[in-house]
Amino acid sequence: MTKKQITSADQLIDGKQYELVQGEITIKVTFSEVVHPEPQPGYWTTDDIACAQFIGRKGIGCIVGEDRQRLFDGLTAVGVKIYES
Repeated sequence: MTKKQITSADQLIDGKQYELVQGEITIKVTFSEVVHPEPQPGYWTTDDIACAQFIGRKGIGCIVGEDRQRLFDGLTAVGVKIYES
């Protein structure tokens, strides 16, 4: 079975598992993203720092970027390929 390669940051889905592959090294991770909604009068909004990250199995290891596009670009720039798990 061939796994689908992720070729753009827009294909990443919050909470979904992926495999990061660089050479012969494969790491199974979960994609997580914190996105701030547009502030609206009368509604509470979080002050968490917006970020996108891949979290390793059992929460061990984490690769973080300012947003999904920067995370994707940073990984692909060093030859990491991302596949659906």
